[in-house]
Amino acid sequence: MLAGCSKSDGRNEMGNEEITGPANEPVAEPEAPVIADLASAEAAWNAADLDDYQFTLTRICFCDPEPPVVIIVRDDAVESAFYQPNGEYLSAEELAELPTVDGLFQEIKDAYAAEVALVEASYNNARGYPESVFIDYDDNFVDEESGFEVSGFQ
Repeated sequence: MLAGCSKSDGRNEMGNEEITGPANEPVAEPEAPVIADLASAEAAWNAADLDDYQFTLTRICFCDPEPPVVIIVRDDAVESAFYQPNGEYLSAEELAELPTVDGLFQEIKDAYAAEVALVEASYNNARGYPESVFIDYDDNFVDEESGFEVSGFQ
């Protein structure tokens, strides 16, 4: 038997089971370059200086699926939106719930601030806007993950 290779009961100071990786080392926190990618992408988006644009937003979650929404932004605010493929326009109340690209960046920053288990994001190389985002809020739960995809940017 090897002595000193693990804690006697596998619990930390708070009495919770400690999560360890290979060689019984505590699992490391996410690396800082991910946030640097977010900062670089947001800087590219701000440098593009776009106030009028449209994009298709597809939410991804383990819930009742919603069809993709084409969001039209004018003067940096959501002006109108419609569901794809049926073309049904959203009501004023529904429009208030839709994000601009700045709002999508805020969702990502909020996830980091909440110290979620995982944030995976990819950004458009030319303009910096988020193209694909996956958020796992708690790695101890199943089906609470969510995300979104942006396509058809104009």
